[in-house]
Amino acid sequence: MKLADLYKMQGRLEDAEQLYKESYMKRKEETGEEDELSRELARKLAILLVLEGKYEEAEPLLQTCKIFLEGVGREELTLESLIGLADFYFSRGSFEEAEPVLKRCIDKGEEEQKVREKEDGALALSHQLNLASLHVVQGREDDAESVYQGCVEASRATLGEQHSITRRSLRSLAALYAKQGRFEVAEGLVQDSMKKLRDAGGDDHPDMLMSMRSLAALYQSQERYEEAEPLLLESLRRVRAAEGEDHPHTVEDMIALAKLYVRQRRMEEAEPLLLESMKRLREAALGGGGSLLLVCMDSLAGVYVEQEKLEEAEPLLLESIAKCRELLGDHHPNTLSKMTQLAVLYYKKGKRGEAEAGKPRMWIR
Repeated sequence: MKLADLYKMQGRLEDAEQLYKESYMKRKEETGEEDELSRELARKLAILLVLEGKYEEAEPLLQTCKIFLEGVGREELTLESLIGLADFYFSRGSFEEAEPVLKRCIDKGEEEQKVREKEDGALALSHQLNLASLHVVQGREDDAESVYQGCVEASRATLGEQHSITRRSLRSLAALYAKQGRFEVAEGLVQDSMKKLRDAGGDDHPDMLMSMRSLAALYQSQERYEEAEPLLLESLRRVRAAEGEDHPHTVEDMIALAKLYVRQRRMEEAEPLLLESMKRLREAALGGGGSLLLVCMDSLAGVYVEQEKLEEAEPLLLESIAKCRELLGDHHPNTLSKMTQLAVLYYKKGKRGEAEAGKPRMWIR
């Protein structure tokens, strides 16, 4: 039966029908009577036949299973198949059988209409969020704030606390407040959002991790490192349990925790996290070996410089510059910044010639 269910999910209805029929007939032969399993097979076969438009063949099974009288399984039927079955009953003059099917058609139509209205509302809010993001880029932050606030209120009212549009609206508004230096307002918004998400049964919601990271970032912006650390540790614990050690999200959380330790000058704790992250990024080619690997390499190079491990820092900076040139070009600010870091490193090592040769030239266009 499981293989038949799989075929049905894949849209291979004829293959599923054949297996359901074989299983149903075999079960009836074995038991000589209807039992729970045979009735379940009859129900699945009846629904499949209706979906295929084979109403005459399905009708006796429908009556046996009493699908429309008991409501068992009718949720699986599409509106199109229900209308076809109602028409079939009408053509035979079976009006009593047609009535519950038509009632289900009405219910199904109303359900689908509500879904369409919800989807249309979510799409409209998504466009509004895009407009607000444009306002931020244009420096029209007051306009952006007004739109974000409206999206938060509307999405909470119509889509619910756990909907992706609601979560996106809240994140965007909090990010705007943080950008403006209104950390207390941003913090209150994120904390209120996390509470509402928990109250709605969403403690394991994927956005809970994003909210924890956002709150940790807000704390770090205010140098409240002791409050940020447990949030990052909990985020790392959850993502490890849910997605595994080698998932990019796990590595991202390890790097975020290491960067927190760097800010606190806890270099000996940051170093192993960055080494392990870089090892996984290289071995699994996580993130395509691109921006995430660059962040990890730069952070580790910074740790080595602080520890006066200049020999270990140099190859990391050289590789980082090479990758930056490849990904961003010779004249990108990130490339030029790394070249300056390398020049400083050479000065520290007493390599003045290499330092002068490696310094980015201000005239580069």
